[in-house]
Formats: sequence, C-alpha cells, structure tokens
Amino acid sequence: MKTRNCIVLFISTTGAISTAIASPPEHTVSLGNRLEDVRDFSGPSVIETKQGDCSYSLSLGDHQHAQYDDPDIVIYEAPSKINRNSTPYLWQAESATGYDWAFKNPGNPELKWFGLMCESKENFPFSMTNEDDLPPEYREILESNSLKCPADFRNGRFVIKSSMAGDNSYIFQRLSENNWEGVLVLHKQKGKENYDQIRFCLVHEGVVLIGTSENEEPAPSIDKNFAEDLAKIIKTVNFKNH
Repeated sequence: MKTRNCIVLFISTTGAISTAIASPPEHTVSLGNRLEDVRDFSGPSVIETKQGDCSYSLSLGDHQHAQYDDPDIVIYEAPSKINRNSTPYLWQAESATGYDWAFKNPGNPELKWFGLMCESKENFPFSMTNEDDLPPEYREILESNSLKCPADFRNGRFVIKSSMAGDNSYIFQRLSENNWEGVLVLHKQKGKENYDQIRFCLVHEGVVLIGTSENEEPAPSIDKNFAEDLAKIIKTVNFKNH
C-alpha cells in the first residue's frame, strides 16, 4: 500500500515570510456598526474592529475590501468595491440550536474572498475535558465548530487531527504570532493545483477567530497566489487584550 503524507508548514514572525509582508499602512479605520464606524472599506489601510468578543486589527492591501455585517466580516479582492448584492454573505441554518452557519457567494465564482466569525473557545472540542453527558444542542455546536476548525489544539498550539494525518489533499500551515496561535488549512482540488477550501482559526485567550471560504457545491477554485496573500493578511492580525 502506498503511504500518503500530508504537508505541514510552520510560519512564524521570524521566518522568511515576514520579509514579504510590507509594513502596514499608518491609516487606521474602525469597521463596525457604531456611529463612528464604517461598514465598508477599501485598502490599503489598517482596520480595527470588535466582532463579538474578538477585538482585533488587520491590514488590507491594494484592491482588498472589507465589509461588516454583524456578526460577520467578509474580505475580498477586486479592482473596485462590489455591490453588496453580489458579495459573499453569511447563511445561518434553522436548527435546534439556531447555530449552524456558512458563507455563500452569489456573485462571481472566481472572486477571491473569505469570511470571518468570532467564537468562544469553550465551544470547540479541543477545550473539552469530558464530553460525557453533554446535551445534544451543545454536541451540535461542537461538531459544527470541529468542521470549521479541522485541527486539534494541544499544549498551546495546533496539531493535525489523527484522522487527517495521512491525507495529502490537505495542506496545514501552523501560524504563530505574538498574542495568538493559529492554523491555516487548504484543501487541494482533485487533479489541480488550485484549492477548493480554505479555513483558518486563530486562538487568543478565550476566543477563536474563524476564517472560511464557501463550502457548498459547486466548490470554488482558489489559486495559489490568493492562498499566499491570505497568509500575509492573517499574519497582520493583532488582537487587543481584554
């Protein structure tokens, strides 16, 4: 039997990738729904936001745009801002918990984008010490978040799930910054160099910032260049301590 191996990368601020990230622009904009905030903004700029219990900033480059629609944020690349009717949006399912969600893209299938949501760390399986006698509603939450963050968190860092360790269709990039630990998971399109899924999770104190693309059919085609741009954007995230 042929042995299959997944690809694992570790990226830290001291690595080579840091030399490829330009210094963040000095201009800072507050993204949100308060009177002093904006709900749509285009880079280059630093945006600051309070998304649920996640308070953080990140840098946008040229032709990168952010839109806020409580509780989610969508970031995409385009020559100019796109009408909201054609940009990705948050879809929330009707369920016993009213919890399950995903992002959908009603517009250009080749649009380069991802959505952001903030979650409590206690709503992930890796925070559980005893899963016995959990109510069904809570199990549903844990299962949903396990799919959105397909990695285990042990001893302060993300590691590959044993069930995925032999699957070379996935690429794992462990990310590390001064005040958070994260993981970026890319799924390769069958027989192609592009990706059809991107997911990342950043853990800071008691919160997890989840980033994800659409996971509905037809699956998106995400080129390698955008995957590299995404890693650069993620590395600019800076959480504010509570």
